[in-house]
Amino acid sequence: MYVRPEERGAENAAPTGGFTLREARVGALARPAALSRLSIIEPIGAGEVYLFVSSAAAPSSSARPKAGCGINSALDITMSGVAPQPNDVLFGRGFSIAAHPGNRHLRGIVDARRAQFKSAKKKEKRVIAGAIVDEILGRNPPGRFLVEDPSTVSATKGAKDDVGVMDPIFDKAWICEDNREKCVDKVMHRLREKVRPPPPAIDAPPLFQQQPGSMSVSPSLSLSNSSSMVLGSSPLNNLVGGMVQPNVPQHLQLQNMQRIVENNFRSMATSGSPGQQAMYNPQLQQVHQMNNSQQHLMSSSQQHPMNAVSGSPSPLQQMGALAGPGGQQPILYGHEAQQIQPQHRGSQPSMGSGQLAFQSNASPGIGDGLAVPETAPSHPEVSANNEPAAPLADDLVAQELLAADDNLDFEELLGSFFEEMPPEDNPPLDLSSVPPASLPEEVPLKEWIARAKPQPGNGTKDMQAYVRAAMPVALKLAEVLGEDDEAGANFVPLASIRCENASVRAETVVLRTSPDGSPDLGGTPHRLRALGAILHELFSRAPLDEAGGGGSSGGKSVRRLSLSDDGHRPQKRNSSSLTVGNDLLDVSIARLEVMDVPHSLCALVKNLLDQGEFSGDDAYRSLADVRVDLGLMLKNPECFLDNLQVGAHPALDIKDRFYGRDDDIVRIQNCYREHVNGGCGGILVSGGAGVGKSSLVSQTTRRLAVRTKSHFAEAKFDQSNNVYPLAAIGAMFNSLCDSFARDAAQAELTVVALELESALGEQRALLGTVLPSLSKLVSSSPGGGTSSECIDPAASMQFLFRKFLETVSQHWRVVLFLDDLQWADPASLRLIASILTNASKISSVFFACCYRDDDIKEGDPFTAWLSSIETFPLKTITMQNIGAEGVNDLVSETLHVLPRLSRPLSLVLHHKTRGNPLFLRQLMESLRDRGHIHLNLNPPRWAWSLDDIANLELSDNVLALLVKEMKGLPDELQTGLRVVSCLGFSSSYTCFDILSNDLGVDLRAIVDPLVQKGFMMRVDDKRIRFSHDKIQQAAYEMIPMQQRPENHMRFGLAICSHTFDTSGGKDDELFYTAVNQINRGGADCLSDSRQRVMVAALNLKAGQRSLELSDFSTALKLFEHGISFLDGNEQWASHYNLSLQLFDAAVETACALSDTQAVNRLSQQVLAHARSPDDKLKCLYAVAESLRLAFKFQESKKVAFAILEQLGERLPQSLDDAAVQTNIQKMKLALQNMSDESICNMKETNQMKRDVLLLKTYNDLVFLFTYVDPKRASDCSLRMAQITMTNGMCALTPLALAQFAIVLVTKGDIALGYRIGTLALRLIDKINVQRYTSAAISMVGTLISWVAEPLQSIAETHLLGHRSGQRNGDTLYSALNYLFYLQICYQSGQNLSIARGKSRDFAFELLRRKQKFMLNGAWCIYLQSAALMEGLDYKDEEDSSGMLPTWDEMTPKSGKTHKDFFLVFSTHQYTRAFLFKRYDLVPQFDILDMISRENVSIRPIFYYGVFFEGLVAIHFARQTDADEYHRKVEAALVFMRNWSKHNAWNFGTKYKLLEAEMMHLSGYHDQASGLYEEAVRLAHQHKFVHEEAIASEQAAAFYHARGLHQKAHAFYAHSVSCYKRWGATAVATRVENDMQGKFGSDIVQGQADEFLASIAAPNEGSSRKRHD
Repeated sequence: MYVRPEERGAENAAPTGGFTLREARVGALARPAALSRLSIIEPIGAGEVYLFVSSAAAPSSSARPKAGCGINSALDITMSGVAPQPNDVLFGRGFSIAAHPGNRHLRGIVDARRAQFKSAKKKEKRVIAGAIVDEILGRNPPGRFLVEDPSTVSATKGAKDDVGVMDPIFDKAWICEDNREKCVDKVMHRLREKVRPPPPAIDAPPLFQQQPGSMSVSPSLSLSNSSSMVLGSSPLNNLVGGMVQPNVPQHLQLQNMQRIVENNFRSMATSGSPGQQAMYNPQLQQVHQMNNSQQHLMSSSQQHPMNAVSGSPSPLQQMGALAGPGGQQPILYGHEAQQIQPQHRGSQPSMGSGQLAFQSNASPGIGDGLAVPETAPSHPEVSANNEPAAPLADDLVAQELLAADDNLDFEELLGSFFEEMPPEDNPPLDLSSVPPASLPEEVPLKEWIARAKPQPGNGTKDMQAYVRAAMPVALKLAEVLGEDDEAGANFVPLASIRCENASVRAETVVLRTSPDGSPDLGGTPHRLRALGAILHELFSRAPLDEAGGGGSSGGKSVRRLSLSDDGHRPQKRNSSSLTVGNDLLDVSIARLEVMDVPHSLCALVKNLLDQGEFSGDDAYRSLADVRVDLGLMLKNPECFLDNLQVGAHPALDIKDRFYGRDDDIVRIQNCYREHVNGGCGGILVSGGAGVGKSSLVSQTTRRLAVRTKSHFAEAKFDQSNNVYPLAAIGAMFNSLCDSFARDAAQAELTVVALELESALGEQRALLGTVLPSLSKLVSSSPGGGTSSECIDPAASMQFLFRKFLETVSQHWRVVLFLDDLQWADPASLRLIASILTNASKISSVFFACCYRDDDIKEGDPFTAWLSSIETFPLKTITMQNIGAEGVNDLVSETLHVLPRLSRPLSLVLHHKTRGNPLFLRQLMESLRDRGHIHLNLNPPRWAWSLDDIANLELSDNVLALLVKEMKGLPDELQTGLRVVSCLGFSSSYTCFDILSNDLGVDLRAIVDPLVQKGFMMRVDDKRIRFSHDKIQQAAYEMIPMQQRPENHMRFGLAICSHTFDTSGGKDDELFYTAVNQINRGGADCLSDSRQRVMVAALNLKAGQRSLELSDFSTALKLFEHGISFLDGNEQWASHYNLSLQLFDAAVETACALSDTQAVNRLSQQVLAHARSPDDKLKCLYAVAESLRLAFKFQESKKVAFAILEQLGERLPQSLDDAAVQTNIQKMKLALQNMSDESICNMKETNQMKRDVLLLKTYNDLVFLFTYVDPKRASDCSLRMAQITMTNGMCALTPLALAQFAIVLVTKGDIALGYRIGTLALRLIDKINVQRYTSAAISMVGTLISWVAEPLQSIAETHLLGHRSGQRNGDTLYSALNYLFYLQICYQSGQNLSIARGKSRDFAFELLRRKQKFMLNGAWCIYLQSAALMEGLDYKDEEDSSGMLPTWDEMTPKSGKTHKDFFLVFSTHQYTRAFLFKRYDLVPQFDILDMISRENVSIRPIFYYGVFFEGLVAIHFARQTDADEYHRKVEAALVFMRNWSKHNAWNFGTKYKLLEAEMMHLSGYHDQASGLYEEAVRLAHQHKFVHEEAIASEQAAAFYHARGLHQKAHAFYAHSVSCYKRWGATAVATRVENDMQGKFGSDIVQGQADEFLASIAAPNEGSSRKRHD
């Protein structure tokens, strides 16, 4: 703030002739990392000087952005662009870009090649430019071509890199230009440029001429910032202003000196006159003083780091200092007020008669256009005691004297004065060639105006350039005065606010006090008028009184530029005699207009001068408003400064900007940042219609994708759904294929092709039906790729899309934008949900999902879909309408009016539209059409009638407004809108051409005006769409309700006539458009029966095509539409075959969709009207399948029996039936007598359809009987084998053999059963029926293979079966395989944490998919693993929903639980009882007894239960010696002995341990000891760590009982180690407690047990690997 001389304290007193500095900050428009300050220097006894200066602070090195871009870049880089490096070439304009090392290097190459380029032929010229591009890219490190991203403010704003990159470059956000051709074009432009003549020679004065052997200053040097440091006798110690800093290398400090020189060069003029004085630069004066006083130290210090050339004088010897006019110039200080005592020295040497003249392409600044003075008078630069002046606190590293606005860059603003010249024509300044003595310091504003003004006769263009250069001066003047008002001091006397007291230096404006002026400060109106007078002279280049007379008057102001036409009387002001006289104001403003000063500036000056009693509403009330308006003119001159360009048909130019959406953009960016860091999967954006969510999310995520080198793809869904199935999803992934194939390197494409081939398998061709561009990444599989080869094509398609995205995203980051999801078809929604809920391996994909929340209701299918994806980490963002300030921003920029003037209108519009952007835009267009917003022509400007607009009655929704506006269009445009709206949100020009012929109008010609009016927009050269779906809805609303079906039918039939040759071929979209249009018309629009039959056939064809594309929902709708076009009474009689095909297809499709109601409704028609039993079979099987999938097993069994009866089959019998036993033996003998080759080479059946239907029915019955009547399952399996062996082979032969192999194993024929089961798996590949792979593996793996193969390998086999089921859509057997995989992982001793985690995830997946019949089995594994790890008392908290049962709740209830789960649960209960020694948990029934009685097919989990049942029985036998337990132990031992003969790997340990326990129980201790050790050894060899732990613990108990404590202790310790490796921490703790109880503190120490050491040594590494 200002401190008057009388208020200064003693500590600030200065002797006469001294200077005192006061400083106040002005931060209203300050940029980040910059400090803007107002410095006031008071010469004692004279006037006052007001100096405004701004300075930027450099960021720390840790805050600098890193170079590079791509998927692994840090987010702060990707969010703010690429950091320029010295070898990079920057595209743009301005001094800092031209001075960039990479640009200088490019200019050198261009200069060297220009002659070759000019003489080369046309084709060779591009080759030369390409070679230059390659040379830049091939530098070390590689160079890049960078282009500015104007949509983002750089995070490194104000930064400075150590490598010499100038600060303003970091004020911009840069991105890589990857298009090589664009780079070549830029280089060719440089090669074509004319070489400008060099500037005239400069005669440097003797003092500054370089001496022989002297050192020149490198142009790449600059200084760093810090406080002063003492260097002893170093000449740097005398530098003023902190130009010597501690911890900063001296060569960097020299760079700062050169930087100051460069900044002053930029403020010099292109020419000058001999009598003018040089500008004074205090910092250069300090440099010169130090140079004169101690130059001998610098020149003699050849080893000093500041000397680059031996024997060269320092660069300080080349820097002179020039005194300012009159010797009374301010010295620039830092933040605190300082005192400088003058010391008068002799005058500085004259510069001589030479003068420095720059070309017009020099780097511009506020001082551009000024001549360079010839001489420099003296100036006091040090204190009276010859001590250095106070140091500068400015940051000299980052000093770029910035504008005081967040978004203003003086480098760019002033550079616009020369914007026609390419940046390379503004060469960097070189201190070695330009004498520092030529540097100007300060020039009076009047002189600046005189020299900077354009030459007469050069026209408007030069005037525009002058205005651009003068605008920063105007802003600085407003800032100087505006800060006074904000501080409440008003310390600049009113008399001093005159052009004569203002001067310009570099990027600052200085105001001096008039020594004889009045001290009166004046009020704000007076000061506003004074500023207006200065600005008038600045832009008119003539004083106000010279423009048309003098004097002031209280009369009414004229030429008032009011934007509102309300006719209100101007507000009365409480100031008098402030208004300029009418004639003077008229003439003054007229002068500005005649000189082509922009009308906005004319109005600004007028509103400053018009401060009278009756001044207008537009007149300024404060200096802050002036500063804001000038800042806006600088920031956005196209909107607020330049004159409005009026065309033949003037229209509102509503910018494509996101007004009032800064917070929403930041939220999206933050979510993306979290995503890159692994914490967010995407965003789910909701909002009402017209809030602008689609365009905002699309453009924001697209820019984020570009900055992170990600692939961007989008899908937009249409309410009318006129396109073919999965069109939007397919188009999105198709574009992803194209971009990946285009951008990826060949080596990467090869890797991706192999990965996709492995992941997609034989079904990759099926994915290719939806993604034609998939062929660019991977070849189609031979013999595959149709939906008929899948069990469930929709499920298969979902899996294929997931695997494709997973594979691609492992190589490139992907951004997917899904818009208007509320209109998505069910198939697309299920596919998207499948991707989102299985997205654990696609963490490099960012999902941006948008939907309209005002179009959905509670209970809608889309609401259920939203609930289904809640597990995926999507951040929800709700977008509301924009606020009043956002509306004002839009209105002001659209009308080219300053925001303070447009605010009244904006408030009215915000109230009427509630801030809805779509509503607001349409309303403004409507007001323009109605004349409420109109264009005045003198001068051209938008104006409005505020009262009329405020009183206007409008609809409260945008739809009604749009309809009303459309009805005001010409008839032909309304016709076009109605026709196009019937086709949907988007349509093709092909449809336009067809309908144009049918309607007799040119739709293409009609659409062009609609595009111009903003109703529609072109997508590409083939498609066009509405600008917003509300516009399409409004156009459709113009069609009367009764006319809509007729239009659809007419358009559909017209398009249909052109699709007969293309349907199902290349133009699926046209075919589906025709069918959908006809269906929207409905059957009532067709009276011709032949046409109705034709339409029904078209729907059948379209539905079948939809099935091929795996869109069952669309297919069902099409089949039902086809049925509706047939006469309900006569359809079966007149069109039987077509009706049967439609109904059968509809029933099967409804079954696939699990739509039981639709299956029942449609099947009744078939069963009632079918003419033969065979015609009912397909429908009956679909009904049975539907009931089975709904777990209505009894009902499904009845329908299956009906099918068998229709086909003449006997019903399945119990295994107890003698005939069944006999037939099993016969089939067994037949298979034994056939070789593997003869079985594999059986002939194909000649009644394929019948046999396939029979085998499918019997296979389903086996599954049903497993749950409802197990003894009948064997007869079904037998019958499947009989049909295959009798009739021949078909697609289900592998399943038939696998089912019968299970019967053989259950009957005890292990070898034959294993052989037939293995053949079944071989046959799948032989006859190419991979869709049954999952089912065959689930049968063979868990029911057959375990008898001969290691358990660990069977787990891997089931995992393969699970994946095959996913690829082929076999969700049932895929899930069964995974359940068996988890069970075997648990049984084979894999680490429990793995089983626990995977079983938990699988249980929640089953819960989501509602496959509850496997849920308990998976959850059992989870709870059992958790108990073994945490203890029996562990309370699980994983299921926060409470939908999964506790252990006690899963306890089987007699008669209510299926036998399989009964056995599984009992196995886990026996395991708990034994491992925790909690024998109270033992079940009350025997597992082995149930297996024998119920004829249950043995699974690995069951014999695991028999093993623990035997161990528990031994415990009770030892405790009670009851015969019952001895019999149980004997039965378990026999069971294990028999099975160990077939598979010693899986059963050897169990058998040996049970036998050892039996010997121990019987008292045969010597035999028991060997058997215990054999059990431990086998478990270790077979990698069953849990069995090794159990055997070791039992052996330890045996040895402890016999008194062998040392051996017992060793086996106990080994047991604990094995339990921990298994992951059973709770069990290991229990054993350790037992050891403590048995051994206490007297732990037996001694040699390790030799046996344990012998088994551990060879396999220690493998054991550790298995554990890990």
